[in-house]
Amino acid sequence: MIPLAPRHQIIVDLLGEGPRTIRELAVACGYEEGALGGRNYVSVVLGRLASRGYGFHNYTPVGAHRGAYYVLMTRPREAPLDAALPCAACGAHLARDHREWHPADRYCSPCQRGRLDAELEMLAPPTLFPVSVAS
Repeated sequence: MIPLAPRHQIIVDLLGEGPRTIRELAVACGYEEGALGGRNYVSVVLGRLASRGYGFHNYTPVGAHRGAYYVLMTRPREAPLDAALPCAACGAHLARDHREWHPADRYCSPCQRGRLDAELEMLAPPTLFPVSVAS
């Protein structure tokens, strides 16, 4: 598994210990108490960690005034990234960074772009309007 960035690891470690508010996580990452940038940063990091296989749950206890608490529910399964994965369409080996950010995507960038173009053409085919020429 690819190691996490230091502040990402801080968030995972704290949530592994127990429920934390987004403010607590932001302060642990070095932001000032109540800083909007800190809450935004933690929100973005939680989304990125979720895309890497971490599962989170948030809840608000009855009568709580500090906001929602986040809890780490699942961690990603260990998968060897050294194994060369081929593109499902052309057989080219996928780049390591491609496999990190798109674990379910088994297509290289050119093939993926071609698939998206074909899907877009099927959903919204280009239409040519009749042209009338004034005589």
